[in-house]
Amino acid sequence: MIALVYEMAFESFFQVIKVEFGNEFVQTVFTGLTLDSQI
Repeated sequence: MIALVYEMAFESFFQVIKVEFGNEFVQTVFTGLTLDSQI
């Protein structure tokens, strides 16, 4: 339940960053975060 809320908040937060910084930046950061979380 909490994870779902956190994920939704993260998504909306990411949408704001997309608008602010552009899609390429978001893709780079998201890839970095994903790799970090897998380690």
